[in-house]
Amino acid sequence: MGNRNHANALSSFRYDDVENSSETFASGTTKTITNAHVKANSFIVLMWAVPISGTPGVVCSAGSFVITVSDALTNVSFKYRIL
Repeated sequence: MGNRNHANALSSFRYDDVENSSETFASGTTKTITNAHVKANSFIVLMWAVPISGTPGVVCSAGSFVITVSDALTNVSFKYRIL
């Protein structure tokens, strides 16, 4: 079936913060996440605990990223993965 260990196949998976990345979008339309592993060209995958309305956008910079949603959220949990 091939290599199922993605960390061995893709170096971008060697740092995988998803197990400890639980966050809560407390309220509003923006949320800033600070993480030293984020680079300006990182790709962030969001995994919402519940379906959200609207479309989220992510902008990365060195050491953090900002999530913007079109419809305000209140107490919505999510996890993220940095690629």
